Amino acid sequence: MLVADGETRPVNAETWPNLLWELADGIDGASCHRIGGSAMALELDHQRFEPAIAGVGDRSRGGVTARGLVSSGMGVVLGSGFVSEFRPIAPLGLLQIDGTVVSELSNHGYTRIIGLRDGALDIIGRADYHRGLFTSAMQVGPGVVELGKLDISERELNLPAHFRAFVARCEASTLVGITLKPMHLYNLGGDLLATFEAAGFNCNEVANISGDLEALLAVTSGDRTLYIGNPDSPKASLIAWKQT
Repeated sequence: MLVADGETRPVNAETWPNLLWELADGIDGASCHRIGGSAMALELDHQRFEPAIAGVGDRSRGGVTARGLVSSGMGVVLGSGFVSEFRPIAPLGLLQIDGTVVSELSNHGYTRIIGLRDGALDIIGRADYHRGLFTSAMQVGPGVVELGKLDISERELNLPAHFRAFVARCEASTLVGITLKPMHLYNLGGDLLATFEAAGFNCNEVANISGDLEALLAVTSGDRTLYIGNPDSPKASLIAWKQT
């Protein structure tokens, strides 16, 4: 949906790419990129955007929403962290908010940690995490690209395809993306690596952070906000960026 001048209207999926491009053109430090034929990503300059991880905890026991974070001044919101089908706002694996561990690290399942320290976002393997490494962190996965190489087996093509939200750590920027239709991570990873090579991006790590109905991207430019996904569905955790 698109919110503009206080009015909300639905928008067809076919218009998402053009709308993202229009919004990105109005944001200093952001640019838009097509990833293959079925995904889009915003490139956010590290010098112009500061990341934050928001999630359940003492301040928000009922979960967090994209609309709420946009209302608090966040310009880009990506989601969301993984949860159980039966406990929709209980995080699966590590969730740490501003130094407080809300949910402990899981040694099974999701293999990546997205962490924040000194105003920067990093993506590391689960085995490399230890307490005190980050101020805020969330356990996600699987990894799509690791050390610049595809990190998904072709066997993943035997699993169902889903809508995906993903984040890439690059040398001078962060790529924040979403698929425009259900995709396999194997294909998404191949498209990302091809885009990195063609555009000259130095992006060594990409993590999948959600699938299916949890995939969400919100982008605000001026008085317009585009929500791809449900802006009011409570999430266990979301990543957001604010212009500095």
